[in-house]
Amino acid sequence: MKSILITGGTGHIGSYLIRNLHILLPNIKIYILDNMSTNRYCSLFSLPEESNCEFLHLDLTKCSIADIPDSDLTIHLAAKTDAAQSAKFKDEFYSNNLNSTKKIIEYVNNNNSKLLFASSTSVYGSQSNLVDENCNESELNPQSPYADVKLEEEKLIKTVFNKIKKKYLILRLGTIYGFAPGIRFHTAVNKFCYQASIGKSLTIWKTAYEQKRP
Repeated sequence: MKSILITGGTGHIGSYLIRNLHILLPNIKIYILDNMSTNRYCSLFSLPEESNCEFLHLDLTKCSIADIPDSDLTIHLAAKTDAAQSAKFKDEFYSNNLNSTKKIIEYVNNNNSKLLFASSTSVYGSQSNLVDENCNESELNPQSPYADVKLEEEKLIKTVFNKIKKKYLILRLGTIYGFAPGIRFHTAVNKFCYQASIGKSLTIWKTAYEQKRP
């Protein structure tokens, strides 16, 4: 493998990967694709010299696949991710996230790249029984537009890739926490750590009083 494309590469996960993938994969070329809608420019500062990165300032909903260099592996992280905000801006979340994934599907099929898609455990929703990645689709219970569209993206990938007999990997990630240049603070653990580090009391949002999260 010679090159990797990371969409949403300045985000929480992406900003960690672009600094550390070269340790596991020496001499790998990394294309960082991001529309910079979250202004995480700090993610691009002081990249290790050993990390062979090229930044692509592109919006997947607007660019052509011809604008994106060929790669051997695509790690698709780009998405609007704030589940609470998705309830207020449902159409925007659906349009952005689903259309971005459609563009990536077109891209990987056109240049024969492999696909790793970052989904979310939010697709499971609130459950009374044990569920995992092998459960039936009828057992999934997404409870936000963010989770709904993640599930739609999963279905789209499975439908297209199974039809053409192409391998793919979908990861249903739990809440991401810990330090990275593109760290987010709207998630509970990171928010608690931030408050504790500056000597403030830990607080939770009223909307989260009765919520559970895997």
